[in-house]
Amino acid sequence: MPPKYLRRDRDGIYGRDFQCWAPALGLEELRTAPRSPWQSPYVERLIGSVRRECFDHVIVLNQAHRHRLLTRLENGSHNVLQEVDRRHSIHRMVSCHEA
Repeated sequence: MPPKYLRRDRDGIYGRDFQCWAPALGLEELRTAPRSPWQSPYVERLIGSVRRECFDHVIVLNQAHRHRLLTRLENGSHNVLQEVDRRHSIHRMVSCHEA
């Protein structure tokens, strides 16, 4: 059963195209009040956790690299990420918590 509602904040990233696209898919947009992150606590916590666990400590090289990092976090590799140094073809373990 597809979702009926799309809960989102009022971020400017949702442009006119997006606002036309959602109803075309049969979604009703439910926007949170301005500056009210507590109205979507699960998403806010997820975004904060991902940022703290990895993206505050890793420079993302491209979209494919970001996808690999998120996949590894989703699979439970919160503390250690395996990265490939393409320049020297050396495999090494990199902790998300390394500075």
